Amino acid sequence: MLSEILENARRNEEQRDPTQPAVSDLFACLRQTWYRRNGYEAPPHDSATLRKFDVGHAIEAQHLKRLREQGYLVMTDVLVALRVNLDGTLLGRIVPDGTDVWDDEISGHPDFWLPNERTLVEIKSTNVRKVEPQCKPHYQAQAAAYAFALDAQSAIVHVTHVANFDKDEAEYVVDLDAWRDRIANRVSAVLTQTGVGTAIPAAQPPEESAAWACKYCPHAQCEANQNKNAVDTTPVFL
Repeated sequence: MLSEILENARRNEEQRDPTQPAVSDLFACLRQTWYRRNGYEAPPHDSATLRKFDVGHAIEAQHLKRLREQGYLVMTDVLVALRVNLDGTLLGRIVPDGTDVWDDEISGHPDFWLPNERTLVEIKSTNVRKVEPQCKPHYQAQAAAYAFALDAQSAIVHVTHVANFDKDEAEYVVDLDAWRDRIANRVSAVLTQTGVGTAIPAAQPPEESAAWACKYCPHAQCEANQNKNAVDTTPVFL
């Protein structure tokens, strides 16, 4: 009984409007985003994946508690949005409570915003046992996007390796200058190529996600799909 209650609660936490573009779409395949926004329903996360999310949330909560105990002002419930001006300039903002995201924006919730330090922090957990010398590109892309939306001076990705007995941790500083143009281009591509009713884009995952995008894509109807568990679905809305 308890397991069923917990799993239903976990699934409810994952619900969002599938038509809205998100920061996570910036490092996903444009076609995969197009499928979701145009009504092709992906299968729900399995129980194991939902429990992994729980582990990540627990680690994030511990980091938040300790930062606040050390006197840091940490904001966690911030909704931010990104768009691209007509001249190609990347624009970001904090979305005020009670207001909507604009149609020409991509939105998301960063993990930690430290306004006094002007620092954006993304908290990640992984089962990978070896601490990597460089931060994963899709982690960098996500942190950079949130940093630009907040006009942050710095961005950090903090990774906890939960598979290791001693809980290895790694911290990476993101080079924001190296990411600004790439994020602006991806924001523009997602907004112009994945909207409801647009032509389906090519199946070409960006370099930030090429190693795993097709391997884990839930949409079997794409000819590039490499996921043996993917399903072929028809649109649930148009």
